[in-house]
Amino acid sequence: MKKREFYLPSSDGKNRLHCVEWMPELKNGQQPQIRLWVQLVHGMNEHMGRYGEFASFLAEHGIAVIGHDCLGHGSTAPCKEERGFFGEHQGGTFLIRDMHRIASYGAKRFSHAKHVMLGHSMGSFLTRRYLAAYPGAEPDGVILLGTGFPSPGLVFTGEMLAMMFGKLCGNHYRSRLLYEMSIGNYSRKFWPIRTHYDWLTRDERYVDRFLHNEVCNFIFTAGGYRDFFHEIRAAEEAEQDGYIPKTIPYLILSGDQDPVGEQGKGVKKLVKLYQKIGVEDVTMKLYPGARHEVLNEVNREEVFKDIFEWLGKWLDSKHEDDKE
Repeated sequence: MKKREFYLPSSDGKNRLHCVEWMPELKNGQQPQIRLWVQLVHGMNEHMGRYGEFASFLAEHGIAVIGHDCLGHGSTAPCKEERGFFGEHQGGTFLIRDMHRIASYGAKRFSHAKHVMLGHSMGSFLTRRYLAAYPGAEPDGVILLGTGFPSPGLVFTGEMLAMMFGKLCGNHYRSRLLYEMSIGNYSRKFWPIRTHYDWLTRDERYVDRFLHNEVCNFIFTAGGYRDFFHEIRAAEEAEQDGYIPKTIPYLILSGDQDPVGEQGKGVKKLVKLYQKIGVEDVTMKLYPGARHEVLNEVNREEVFKDIFEWLGKWLDSKHEDDKE
């Protein structure tokens, strides 16, 4: 497996997107033909470094992987003050446009390969928003991890509160109230808790790495919450109206103890909606006992295998016609 880091300009015209590529090993000194590449879209407070184990697994099985640190995250954020901030106005638009930039880059680099977009948590909602924002430019398949279907009223309330805090205190203000409304109370379902991030995974090593990494352990800005809540609301509205691709396959995986997916209830609601609006191929699996980060769970090898088998079965049977 070969790993490469590089930068691409963000659509905001200011920042550079830190990108990471994982490629299969050379065979006899030659790069093997890439039939599939996966685009990773990470979650809130994350960065691509947290996906190394999974991306390496895919690369070792012949699949190329490209992901980027979103605006306000990882090495894309120019300083700690910019973490959890996307822009003064309509920052969510830049997030979606940046995803399209990565998709376009990958399409040129792997011109004859299939493209699957995988979004986790925040990245799953951004992926769902992307599908409606770029009709006709959708990937060949979609994987959603740690997603859900939050109440539109609650999301709208969060967006309005974030806008209020932004106007009163500035868009870089970090509100404990917004934090508690979004993710701050998730671990309460797992009392007694060891840390406030116990809801992420049962694997304490990954919880501790997240907790002690300042690039992860921060509170979003008011502007960041405003933009994220807006994109969630826009994604759900587009889905309700049927404005998403219906002929591509979807794989939706979640832990049945994930609070983001309401212990599976929100995930099932999303799948039911997809079926109602006519999505032809949607597969769902809930992992017993698993929490939010299924790629970092104690049963992650099972999750890796399930994803790989879905990709392999899809490539070998239903979608044999490679892109030309």
